[in-house]
Amino acid sequence: MIHWQAHDFDDPFGPDYVQRTFTVGGSLYIVAFTKIHTLAELKAWHADPTQISPALTVMPANGVWCVMFDKITPDYNNNFQHVMELSGLQAVKVIRSVARAVYDHYNVCKSALYMWVAAKDTARRRKRDLTEIYDEIDGKYYTAAELRKAATK
Repeated sequence: MIHWQAHDFDDPFGPDYVQRTFTVGGSLYIVAFTKIHTLAELKAWHADPTQISPALTVMPANGVWCVMFDKITPDYNNNFQHVMELSGLQAVKVIRSVARAVYDHYNVCKSALYMWVAAKDTARRRKRDLTEIYDEIDGKYYTAAELRKAATK
């Protein structure tokens, strides 16, 4: 069993949901990871296992985790807020903090696959919706090997 607190993560709902919060420029952010156990559960997250190369027909032994990132209020209680446009050093700090959380999470559990999820900005408060950005990323899904390769660039 993984003791997530030793790795700077909280697991308030058990080991299948872990999170890390961080502050940049006075704003509080969260990176949350939810473990996906079955192909049916993966499909319930609106992911298509056949679009992963090679196609995912069985769950990998090291697991699949869904990654969510957002801005929150200090008493968040699932009060997620959309991250608005960030610029300059603030944007760099936020991106580095998210990347560090994913890297640290991988080093603890050696996940075989990460799936990113973004909530649609139905209020159209951002210039560009995160779902559009995520959808443009080559493939939407990243294997652990691809994440390691990207982290070493």
